[in-house]
Amino acid sequence: MFRKILLFLVLASNFSCVLNTHSEKDFNAFRSDFVQNYAHLFPDEVPLSKGSPQLSELHIPDTTTMDSVKIFYNQFLTEMQDFKASELLENEKKDLNKIGNIIKSVNSYLIGYQNNPSVFNVLNPFKRILNSSFDTPENRLQIIFNKLEKVPLFYEAAKSQVKKATVSQADETIEKHFETYHFFDITLPDYIKTHHHLTPQYDVRLEQAKLAIKDYIAYVESLRLN
Repeated sequence: MFRKILLFLVLASNFSCVLNTHSEKDFNAFRSDFVQNYAHLFPDEVPLSKGSPQLSELHIPDTTTMDSVKIFYNQFLTEMQDFKASELLENEKKDLNKIGNIIKSVNSYLIGYQNNPSVFNVLNPFKRILNSSFDTPENRLQIIFNKLEKVPLFYEAAKSQVKKATVSQADETIEKHFETYHFFDITLPDYIKTHHHLTPQYDVRLEQAKLAIKDYIAYVESLRLN
């Protein structure tokens, strides 16, 4: 959603002025709390950094997680109203605006997740790790290996949430997941063979991920035909 925004907020939350007033400290606490809760719910969007255990996690949209997202949205939408831009420092105003944009994005996710299957796609979280340079290729491939284990869980949860779709939404989802399938079928294996070696364990997880993607495509196709 807002990876660059989240990175900025994480950095900003680490700095506070010694002479802050009480209200400014409240905003710092609000900002820090927001970042931590958002990163917990959406680990795929935490800043890329060495040794971050969250990068091996995957946002699983099961009922428990979606209930937590709803609580998160309502809580921080309400808390955000406590702050007036006119009473904040300039950098805090910018952060408040960024938080507002993230909250709007979360709201869009909540509005669409039961009737728009295209909101669920594991491609970008994997691509950004593979295509970045925050760590060695070997370490990034280990993160991806750990993350791969959750792909079937992701799509099982996604199928349980999506109840309907328009023809255009279904077609868009299917088209995008052909690209997702290609990533796990060709792009990632080729990268592994170039920078390391494709172990039997890695190959099993790739096959399980591809099977989950094909199953999701079939499920969305069934929605299209209804």
